[in-house]
Amino acid sequence: MRSVLASVSFLLLGLVSNTDAQAEPLDPAAVEAFFDSNITELMEGTGIPGVTLSVVQNGELILIKGYGVADIKTGEPVDPETTVFRIGSITKPFTAIAALQQVDAGTLDLNTDVNQYLFPYQVPNTYPEPVTSHHILTHQSGFDVDISYLYGPRFKTEKLSPEEIERRFIRVRRPGEVAAYDNLGFGTLGLVIDSVSGGSYDRALAKGIFRPLGMHRSFVDLPPNRTVNLAGCHLWSSPEKVWSCEHDNFSDLTKSAGAIASTASDMAKFMLWLLDDNKLEDDPVLSPESFSDLTNFDNYRPHPMSPGIGRSLMEYKVSGRRVFGHDGGLNGFMSDMSLFPDASVGYFVSLAGTPGLMAPLKLSALLTQAQGAPSGDAIKVFQDKYIGLKKSFAEAFVPQSVDWPPVLSSTDSEQLGSINIQDSVPGIYRSLRNTSKTLLVRLAGAAQSPVISMPSSNTLVSSISGAYQEAAPLFFENEEKTALVIRSTDDNTYIFGSTLPVGGVKRHPQYTSPTLTLLPAPIALLVLLSGVVYLLPRFSGDRRRIALFGLLGVGLVLSAVLLELEYATWFELVKGNSLLPLLWRLALVIGLVILLRTVMGVVRVWRGKGYGTGWRGSVQKCHGALIAASCLIIVSLSAYWAAA
Repeated sequence: MRSVLASVSFLLLGLVSNTDAQAEPLDPAAVEAFFDSNITELMEGTGIPGVTLSVVQNGELILIKGYGVADIKTGEPVDPETTVFRIGSITKPFTAIAALQQVDAGTLDLNTDVNQYLFPYQVPNTYPEPVTSHHILTHQSGFDVDISYLYGPRFKTEKLSPEEIERRFIRVRRPGEVAAYDNLGFGTLGLVIDSVSGGSYDRALAKGIFRPLGMHRSFVDLPPNRTVNLAGCHLWSSPEKVWSCEHDNFSDLTKSAGAIASTASDMAKFMLWLLDDNKLEDDPVLSPESFSDLTNFDNYRPHPMSPGIGRSLMEYKVSGRRVFGHDGGLNGFMSDMSLFPDASVGYFVSLAGTPGLMAPLKLSALLTQAQGAPSGDAIKVFQDKYIGLKKSFAEAFVPQSVDWPPVLSSTDSEQLGSINIQDSVPGIYRSLRNTSKTLLVRLAGAAQSPVISMPSSNTLVSSISGAYQEAAPLFFENEEKTALVIRSTDDNTYIFGSTLPVGGVKRHPQYTSPTLTLLPAPIALLVLLSGVVYLLPRFSGDRRRIALFGLLGVGLVLSAVLLELEYATWFELVKGNSLLPLLWRLALVIGLVILLRTVMGVVRVWRGKGYGTGWRGSVQKCHGALIAASCLIIVSLSAYWAAA
């Protein structure tokens, strides 16, 4: 039996409602009928070719099943025992367990600067506070959230150099300030495990987790000799349009964030281990203390009444039911592992196909129509049958949780109530995941920026989701009982949904509004295009040169944007020894210089009285001024979005 300390810890965490009684058992036939209906409709309405799933309860396997084909090229059916699916970010709980195993071994302290364990890399001292493993395990490291350029087919034959790895350690906020979904942090933790385990991250998982739990068909990344039973990578835009994609290979810096592949059978074993409340002291994976830490969701909460984060595992609120787990998505695969501790139920679902828009957006694919946007009908089915699957399953088979979510204590209420939010909350907000990505991704994120206002001290209004009333300090609910919580720090204000501990938005200055940072660009382009009037035969001299320079500058800037669209995954990775990044930088810089040269040309024509007289001269002067202003707008916005 487990130790008294571990038992008390589990009771305090609320992981079991009654340790002496099992939850009401599920009816396997009803569970199978539920998934048969929902998965069949999902596949028929979208284009997803294959699905694998498993359901466990009370220490037993309730259902394991495969649907469709593993690969459209071969037509091989999905076998839930042997067909391997990419599980994406569900890798993170495995990485967390591997880190806690090093804590048990005495080789890792979660509160020590990770630089003490990294070799030959070092995280820069951007802030006085160091990044620790605790920060990483609760998504509070403050690293740049984007890793879109750090995995892909390139890594089948190449590895990142130490210099390339170290320069990706970009810190954008103080560690411990707020949780923002953190792929780069978990990649860094993999390097820490490499260093302290005496072997490698891959071997640490194989020896410490996969073998003890009997997960014999699970592995990290894509070893060439283990791909026989691997499900194919698929993208779809409709039931009639499904195409194969190339498997992503993760770099050394990111594989510990999302590179594990597994089967429904193996994941059932993992869920049974996570739900087991009768572990022995000699559990082969974690000590009782470390297991309690893994599932201690008080490790981080954005608000005392919000779900929390354990060690990568996240709490959720689903239709009044408490659930914890993790999901994962990468090009061609989407997976979900959800555990309902009050009912001792867990389910794992993985799709061998994702919407086409999950693929990196490329100009060549758009021009050849090889990459289509999913149809509205297909997306509706996808949202209803996959994104809504957890909610439907919970409502059908899991009783509502009692005494959850957490209640605000009198101390917390007094402390939070003393914060003046009327000055610090109103403003423009942008997703914490919209940083340091390509220009087009930044622009898309800016276009979706909500505006928050507070017409009174207890009313919060979002431009996207409407009005909320204060139900508790820094906790606002709307009529549907959907809530927003506020997290205020010395430097910033953040807003989170009450059903998730991550996925928040950060307050930005007013000048970052889409009206000021997006709308001027197309207007400026139209003004510059109007300069073609000066290319008519009756014009010559300075005004013709102004038109030529303006159009050339715009053409080069647009060429740089198109190059970024086609080759964005190269630009952040290659340091300058490739022709494509060089062309991109040259096109952008030369284009901006030419636009500034155009402004000087307009000023020279003004000073030289090169415009006509009378009303025609006034129109020409206004047009020249608009051309000059448009050039400056494009240059200014280019500089802003490069640093935003």
